[in-house]
Amino acid sequence: MCGCTIAGLTRTPQRITFDLNKSAIFNQFVKRIGLPQPNTDLPPGVVCRVLGWGDTSNFGTIPTELRETKTTIVNRKICKALWVGHVNKDMLCAASLNSTLQGVCSGDSGGPLVCGGRVHGIVSFSGQRCGNRRYPDIYTRISKYISWVQDVLKRF
Repeated sequence: MCGCTIAGLTRTPQRITFDLNKSAIFNQFVKRIGLPQPNTDLPPGVVCRVLGWGDTSNFGTIPTELRETKTTIVNRKICKALWVGHVNKDMLCAASLNSTLQGVCSGDSGGPLVCGGRVHGIVSFSGQRCGNRRYPDIYTRISKYISWVQDVLKRF
């Protein structure tokens, strides 16, 4: 188990934990996923998937299954203007282009943002209302920390 804290990425530190009781057995449900190249940035318009166990509504509805939704990368300059003082170059912004409220919610923090078969982000924070397109969801940009991730994984 590795309880590693990355300070200063967002309003609060992000904690990454690797915790397996035994070796993973790869099958149709358990597979490896790639990481991006160091310092890769995603351009606006890239469609990704975000997964999580968080609330499925603003009323605290908790899912019984892992949930997934599509989300689209938003221009960082626009995102910084909406989230004044909370977004930097080490983050990705994404929002649903649908008219329905879709996006991350309470309990989704730490979940993956998967784009093109690679984990490009980790759910960090969102607006007060789940899926509010006026405030895109914010993700820690993994490509900024690839060397750190590789150093941690070498210990195992």
